[in-house]
Amino acid sequence: MAEAQQGHLRAFAFERPRTHAADTILAPRDAAQFANQPAPRKGRPTVVPDIADAFDALMTMGKIDLSQSMNAHYPAIRAWLRVHRPDAAPTDAKPDSETIRRVISPLFKAAQSQTNKQ
Repeated sequence: MAEAQQGHLRAFAFERPRTHAADTILAPRDAAQFANQPAPRKGRPTVVPDIADAFDALMTMGKIDLSQSMNAHYPAIRAWLRVHRPDAAPTDAKPDSETIRRVISPLFKAAQSQTNKQ
């Protein structure tokens, strides 16, 4: 105690007592913009929009034959993805057939029903 009275302070890795003003944290002006944004999704990014884009592009180019099965068009969809979406790392087996079927089935059926109406 005598050292403290002489103006010497020994520290043993303790923090100084906090004051109320020290607890106040100012947020940046644009923090409100980020508060309403959803958190980024965890896990692998989805390829669903890419597969739908591939189907639409191939349909526009006339490379989708609606008289054939959907399975017959999977290699063309994977080839389109390799050229136009290489960041998705498509291969001969990826995306798998079930993923492609799940995405293009409603698109394929809608295109068939439009063809049958005409």
